[in-house]
Parts: sequence; C-alpha cells; structure tokens
Amino acid sequence: PNLIHALVDTPGVTVICICVDDDDLIASSDVRPGTQSRLRSMMRMSLDSYTHQELLDILSYRVEHGLDGSRVEDEAIEAIADSAAGNARLAITHLRRAARYVMNEETDRLTAAVVEEVASDAQAAVHDLHLRSLGTHQRSLYNIIRDAGSAGVTASTLHDEYETRVQNPRSKSMRRRYLTSLQRYDLITQSGSGRGTRYT
Repeated sequence: PNLIHALVDTPGVTVICICVDDDDLIASSDVRPGTQSRLRSMMRMSLDSYTHQELLDILSYRVEHGLDGSRVEDEAIEAIADSAAGNARLAITHLRRAARYVMNEETDRLTAAVVEEVASDAQAAVHDLHLRSLGTHQRSLYNIIRDAGSAGVTASTLHDEYETRVQNPRSKSMRRRYLTSLQRYDLITQSGSGRGTRYT
C-alpha cells in the first residue's frame, strides 16, 4: 500500500492495479484515505469469464505438461470445461482432483465418469479456498449470513448485526461491494431488492 501511495503521488506515472478483488485493496486499513479516494475514482475494467475453448486450452496444456496424456480422455477434459462454466480455478482444481482419483484408485484412465465422481469434491475445494481468502469484514458478513441458516437474513438485520460484531465497521456502500464479491464467489445468494433484500 505504501508503494501504491508513492506511485499515485508521482507526477508522470500512471498506476494500473490488477486485482482479484479491488474492493479488498481499496478497503484495506493499510491504504491511506487519499490513496483510497484516488483508487476509487480510477477506471475499473472487469474481465469476462473464460470461454469454453479457452478453458480447454488451459486444461490441455496442463494435461500435456503435467500428466500422462495417453491416460486422459478428451471427453473428460470437455466435461471439466463444461462443469467449470468459465471458472479456470474450478476447472484446474477439478482436473487435479480427477488426476489424484485415478492415481489413488489405480484406475487406468481419466474418464468423464471419473470427472463426475470428483465434481462435488472439486466444488468444495474451491469453496474452501474462497472462504480462506476472505478478509475480516467479508468474513464477518459471511458468518452472519451462514449463522442465519437456510431462512437467510434481511439486509437491515445483516447490517445491524455486522455493526454489533465489528469494531470498526465499513461504510454501507463498502459492505454492498463485499456482498457482491461474496456472491461472485458463489458463497452467498441474494433475493429480493430494496427493503426486501434477503441473503442466504
């Protein structure tokens, strides 16, 4: 954060930040308020999900350079790319789980059936990875929603509970960004709008 601040203040220098979650960077307590303000005002560009063909290329490269390609069926790679739906992290995790399954079960080939067998484990691994990567405030919001169970929690109750649990609560606009990123990671779902908004 100190380097970003120094660069932002340097004449003739353009700062380009590449982030998985820019809201985490902007909200970090290590970033000075002036730098936060400048980062918020910068143009943002969100990248699209990978196409099916791009995922096939990513997976094929890993099969070619990391596995015995003769034991991996093309249909298995297709099935992984289909189930990942543009998410490269999920696709790679799925391939890794399927390869381990073949190795541990001493199965001869990585097939579409093997891919189906490990699908839920791959999803769970990515889910756990997302949970481990959450910052303090995102985790607090997530925990409140999780603790509410299947009934979920209304937006107003969520904000009230968050302000009770957290020492230095973020602004409501920042919380909404956090909630959006939790949805993007498929950790929560939102239904309704306005006062009727509910999170599960």
